[in-house]
Amino acid sequence: MTARTNPSRPVLGAFLACLLLLAAGCGLTTAFNNYMDSQDTGLRKRVCLADFSSGIKELDPKAKAWHENLGKALAAQGNLVLVPFDQLSAAMDKVPPEVRSPEERAILGGRALGLTSVVLGQFTDVSVRRQLSGIYGFRDNDPFLGVEAELRMLDVASGTVADQETFRPEAKLNDVEADAIRMGEKPKPAQVAPLLAELDKMTSQWTASRVNAQPWAAYVLEVKGDMAKITVGRDTGLPVGSFVTAYSRGEKIRTGAGTLLYLTGPPLAKLRISDLEPRVGWAKILPYNTENKEPPKVEPGLIIRAD
Repeated sequence: MTARTNPSRPVLGAFLACLLLLAAGCGLTTAFNNYMDSQDTGLRKRVCLADFSSGIKELDPKAKAWHENLGKALAAQGNLVLVPFDQLSAAMDKVPPEVRSPEERAILGGRALGLTSVVLGQFTDVSVRRQLSGIYGFRDNDPFLGVEAELRMLDVASGTVADQETFRPEAKLNDVEADAIRMGEKPKPAQVAPLLAELDKMTSQWTASRVNAQPWAAYVLEVKGDMAKITVGRDTGLPVGSFVTAYSRGEKIRTGAGTLLYLTGPPLAKLRISDLEPRVGWAKILPYNTENKEPPKVEPGLIIRAD
């Protein structure tokens, strides 16, 4: 069996199609552990796996199984909090209707939930391809059965597609098997199962590495006097007394692809966590440095980073 990963390529149309599905309110079918009540020093990121699609009805069960297996693999890491997709869909429904872009609605909904990343997936193909092997003049044109899928990861803080990849694990067939599939016979389960297992392995490793590389982020939800309600709860692992930094609001830049890039400004304030609930907390607003004489003007929507 061989496994190949194709180079990343822009798939904005498919990405927006997935985000349209987000707005439709599809629910996450796998039950995840939403939060961990223990307080420790391990900083956990909140991640949401959108319902994976296939575009081909007969492949929907494979897309669903892939989604569930990827969720289990990420949950097993222990350093992530997996937020069910129906919660993101509900948060998107609360975004003002004048925000029409599905992408921006997903970003704003994700910020309300304190998400670092949203992962979107599409199961695209099960097919036979031939590959040339050997030296010129003595090449074999061997058939390979492959399953193909795509993943995209949305960085909620910046509003960008942080990374995307196409995966196609393959296994060699003989000519009789390849011809039977080309004539309309479905690949045998015993032929497809190892490829699906390899896809699970490839995509779980890719997703874990990309999510782990994403900077942790949280957001200001509300301000009352010198206190800020933030998307930092016991599930993130930060104990009471911890400090985080709120950044001033930067520019929103529309890229050539039409997406919005959210930029942060300079550090604005220190936030000292004073109270923690499972998913949110309250923090005292303090000057970022002793040279600041006036209280920082912290407002809802600001991005928070860990010190």
